[in-house]
Amino acid sequence: MRATAIGHRSYERHLTVEAKPLSHAIRLEKYVVEPGRTFRDDLSSGGEGPLLVVIGTGSFRMGSDGGPTDERPARQVEVAHPFAIGVFETTRGEYETFRVAQGKAASGSPGSEDELSPESRARLPVTGVSWEDAQDYVGWLSEESGHRYRLPSEAEWEYVARGATTGPYYFGTDVGALCAHANVADTTYGEIYPKPGVATCSDGTLRLAVVGGFPANAFGVHDVLGNVEEWVADCWHGNYRGAPSGQSARSGNCGDHVVRGGAWDSTPEESTVSYRSFSNRGSGTRGIRVVRDL
Repeated sequence: MRATAIGHRSYERHLTVEAKPLSHAIRLEKYVVEPGRTFRDDLSSGGEGPLLVVIGTGSFRMGSDGGPTDERPARQVEVAHPFAIGVFETTRGEYETFRVAQGKAASGSPGSEDELSPESRARLPVTGVSWEDAQDYVGWLSEESGHRYRLPSEAEWEYVARGATTGPYYFGTDVGALCAHANVADTTYGEIYPKPGVATCSDGTLRLAVVGGFPANAFGVHDVLGNVEEWVADCWHGNYRGAPSGQSARSGNCGDHVVRGGAWDSTPEESTVSYRSFSNRGSGTRGIRVVRDL
């Protein structure tokens, strides 16, 4: 059973229905939303969950008017319910805690990281996780914390990524500034991998970067562009016709799910706040950023 109301904490309980009548009272607690506040939830097995930041309500124009077909038609979206989102992409260390708790084998990620300390390797974003793996992880966080964790909807993701801005990047329109804000396919990448359109600057990293190494956007969220693509809850649709005008995820034929944000191998065109892609499997460029209902 789940109940939500604007201005109140969400309520969720797992109830067992038997032959006898079931009576259950729901009490919604008032919640004062403080956008920008950061916090962590305690986990029942010990330790703390990921660092989260509170995102307030608002509206924004989603998509692009002159971009690729899948980013159109651009539309106004209302974010009526506040939520909290991961300040950082989910790290290897955080995901390994979940894997160990579930009795799963250790995960791996591509790339040469021998020069990094174990602590730094644990701060790399987890990769190689499928959409189903991501769902298992947020489900585990929900059980451990007593609060509902989930993947962001595509609308929530873009709302956060834009950070109350309207340009192709949250820092403006200057593509030359991209390497100062995101880990993408840059000149170093272009020397090794033949890919047209790489950024004509250097971000100091060839593959994965430790989370939080680049400046946060106006909402206090790091690495929202580049480093790893991030799974969202939505099914893939090739355009925005018929898409919700609110923050809910878009359902439908879920042969593929949406990924957002670009990765360490993405060109500037593939790293904008409106760029969309899709997949049905994990890879060395795909990771997770969690959302927690308030």
